[in-house]
Amino acid sequence: MRLLDYEGLRSKGIKWSKPHLWRKERAGEFPKRVPLGLRSHGWDEEDIDAWLAARKQRASAGWRDMTRNAKTITRDE
Repeated sequence: MRLLDYEGLRSKGIKWSKPHLWRKERAGEFPKRVPLGLRSHGWDEEDIDAWLAARKQRASAGWRDMTRNAKTITRDE
């Protein structure tokens, strides 16, 4: 298991602030931190990679649904 610190998350493209990350974590919308000591923690890199992949898949599925349901607009001439 490789742990990422806050800067490691930022290098993966997660640019949220620390308070926002903690809110997402509490809401179950982001992987939980792993405690390392009294004032330090990290995130499991595998969990973060899986979360990013799932987020990307949901985004592309949403795009496919959006384009599939789009109506063709024609102009009467």
